[in-house]
Amino acid sequence: MAVFILDGGLFVGRFERQKHKKGKSYWWWKRHHNQGLISTVDYKKEINKIMQRDINHFKVKMEMVDDIDKVIVCYDGIYGRRERGKYFKHYKSHKSGVKATKHKGHDIRNWIEECGFNPMQIEEEWEGVYDELKEGDDLIAEQIIKQIELGNSVVILSEDMDMYQFLSWDGDISVHNLRKHITYDSFLEDWDIKPHQLVEWKCLVGDVSDNIKGVRGWGVKKATKFLSKYETINDFPENSLSEEDLNNIVVWKKIIQLPFNP
Repeated sequence: MAVFILDGGLFVGRFERQKHKKGKSYWWWKRHHNQGLISTVDYKKEINKIMQRDINHFKVKMEMVDDIDKVIVCYDGIYGRRERGKYFKHYKSHKSGVKATKHKGHDIRNWIEECGFNPMQIEEEWEGVYDELKEGDDLIAEQIIKQIELGNSVVILSEDMDMYQFLSWDGDISVHNLRKHITYDSFLEDWDIKPHQLVEWKCLVGDVSDNIKGVRGWGVKKATKFLSKYETINDFPENSLSEEDLNNIVVWKKIIQLPFNP
């Protein structure tokens, strides 16, 4: 049985991109409705069409991999950043200007519901998973563990590079990033490191999305070269990294590793 785990952040991305899209986007219809230029009936009808197009787009990508037996959508909790913020005060703070420990996000499910869909059951074989204290990535990790224990194959639909670390887990796990289907073997060919090394690679290179700056003087080529040769940062030659770098990496690894373990 093929279970698709859909990153709820994909819906967030679609809504955000529509802000910069020419033509009659969700935001165009919302603005004109708020101004009283179109009726509520027309507004609801048009934004429903827009959401349905996005859902159909995701289904096309999934069907390129396998038959869709089940879809699990994992949404970010509105307080999901706070736990990681306790360990790394700068976590994603560049996105909102708010400390992660005080951050309260938008619940994307409200937007989906506004478009006429039940976010916890968008279609018959779809289910939503939500925890206000957890990020969607951690819910994805929990669902992968559950589905693999049930003997199912798992395909993650996400544009988030953090998902690639799951390719090293036991079980039939792959990722579709809306452009290509990524397996353990294809990851090796493209990256020249193993999926389980991605966490340390990102610590060295940095991760803009999480506001992790990385280690000064370490770029993609150097990080890839060292990890392909030495396997882990602990095996690097002495003095390759300063004590401060190593201390930062301990924190960053905790932030990037999935699922998050406080």
